[in-house]
Amino acid sequence: CFFDLARDARVLFGRADAINASVLGASFERAHTLIFVRPQFTHALAIDATRAGGTERVTGSFKRFEDLQTHETNRVEFNVDSNLDSGVYRQVAQGRSDELLDSLLFTRPPQVHAEGSVTGHGPGAVADYTFQGATSGSFQYFDFPVDTAQATGWVKGPEVHLDEIQFTTAGGKGGGKADLTGPADHRRLGFDAYINAADFGRAVKAVELFEA
Repeated sequence: CFFDLARDARVLFGRADAINASVLGASFERAHTLIFVRPQFTHALAIDATRAGGTERVTGSFKRFEDLQTHETNRVEFNVDSNLDSGVYRQVAQGRSDELLDSLLFTRPPQVHAEGSVTGHGPGAVADYTFQGATSGSFQYFDFPVDTAQATGWVKGPEVHLDEIQFTTAGGKGGGKADLTGPADHRRLGFDAYINAADFGRAVKAVELFEA
């Protein structure tokens, strides 16, 4: 810890280990970080935090910028790898990932890499990030049942794009892409997908669940 005479402010740089820690609004049982802090700015150069008895983990880095007047967070930049429950992502994103997460129902947390930023605060905050994800457990995407999957995509403002999806379902393998676009009161889901070597009966039932 030292005092920055040019900024007339206290500056902190060091390592920290904590039990029952809060990281960007989410609760973790243990957290280790290398961190730099000065007024209106926090940079976690390296973070390793666990929860759920150590079965869920996040590693990576983030920067948090605060408004000079209100001291509210007005921008977060992040580069993280994690396998957290979707409820934790909702806490960290403060509602800005709800639409994406609402479309997914997992039986176990997926492995996710995400990199980008969220600018602003409250309902007007704008997300801009890329992600890669994979899961070996079954899940549903807009009620369409999937056994395993991996995908890459990006989120920019209200738009959600899954550019490359590989999945298994109904005994077969498939791939495709999907987009969620449009204003909040008129969202549109577009997709292009194929399935090879699937059981016909199971495939028909999966489509019926998706269209229900």
